[in-house]
Amino acid sequence: MGKTPDHLTVEEKELILATKESGEILELSSEQTGKWVAGAKDFIDNSDPSFAVRYLEARDSLVRKGFLKHDSGNVHKLTSLGFETKKIY
Repeated sequence: MGKTPDHLTVEEKELILATKESGEILELSSEQTGKWVAGAKDFIDNSDPSFAVRYLEARDSLVRKGFLKHDSGNVHKLTSLGFETKKIY
């Protein structure tokens, strides 16, 4: 595919590493906290709403860069490029 993971942000790398074994990350939400991304851990900080936003934006960026794809509903999955990148880190 010709892409390298060198241009990933800290948040993008953390999301790739936090995907479940199946390569999934989820978008969750609640009335109290709004939306956030979750994989092997939840990317949310109740005292800092910008924290969750940074990871939602990182998820969207990973989709644009070809590391993630929307699967269904609130589920995104790693692409082959995403899985290869996860192995590097």
